Amino acid sequence: MSTTLRYLGHSSFKLSSNTYSIVFDPYKDFSVPNLKFPRPINANEVLISHEHDDHNARSYVTIIPKQRDLTVETIDCFHDDQQGALRGKNKIHIVKTGTLTVVHLGDLGHQLEDSDIEKIKGCDVLLAPINGHFTLGAEDIYQLYLKVNPKIIIPMHYYKKEDNSGYNDDNEIGKFLSHFDNYTALDTDFFVIEDYLGKTDCIIFK
Repeated sequence: MSTTLRYLGHSSFKLSSNTYSIVFDPYKDFSVPNLKFPRPINANEVLISHEHDDHNARSYVTIIPKQRDLTVETIDCFHDDQQGALRGKNKIHIVKTGTLTVVHLGDLGHQLEDSDIEKIKGCDVLLAPINGHFTLGAEDIYQLYLKVNPKIIIPMHYYKKEDNSGYNDDNEIGKFLSHFDNYTALDTDFFVIEDYLGKTDCIIFK
């Protein structure tokens, strides 16, 4: 059994096992600077971290109805460090396929309590925002990475100079990658998770 992860841009990914697929946080066209959501995208389910246009474009995904055969758990948290007063609530999704655990942090805006860290500790893949303004930044996410100790971390929600896409930030991706001697930059937009476990600590998509 293999599990693939496809990067759809910004904070959106498609996770596919042999029998079930999930899209995280699809975004409305150009709600993120210079990004149009790829279509067509089919999935069995869409998971939304919060109701902002750059995360909640459910209608862009064609749903193929099917009984869920994996586990989805959530952690309620906030989009900022003021209990949601600035940007509202956020939801972390923890997907357990039976062999792998993939965690999508959404637009996490604060450090997690120890009790919540325990729920995601040692996950196989951690999808983590590093914008630094709308979410935690590179340094804060790296500190979270040290506590969670995922097998692989994938940064998301950052400015990509190569195609001038995403919200401007202070070179958060450069800061983040400076912490990793062993990271992988993929030329494709998808990979088989099992193929990279134990071989790299961090993955980015060119």
